[in-house]
Amino acid sequence: MLWREQVAAIMPTGAGNSMLFMLPCTLPDAGTTILVVPLVALRADLIRRVRELKINHL
Repeated sequence: MLWREQVAAIMPTGAGNSMLFMLPCTLPDAGTTILVVPLVALRADLIRRVRELKINHL
């Protein structure tokens, strides 16, 4: 996680891809992560999870 590259990942639901954006958000010098979630139910679940992990979000 020392590089400063932009990353795009397209993975199916349930493939464990949440770690791809949640882990960088918890780092001390975390920048901004933009996540596009096309499903309302999935969005609600992700919001619940980031709240539980105390990750700042909009």
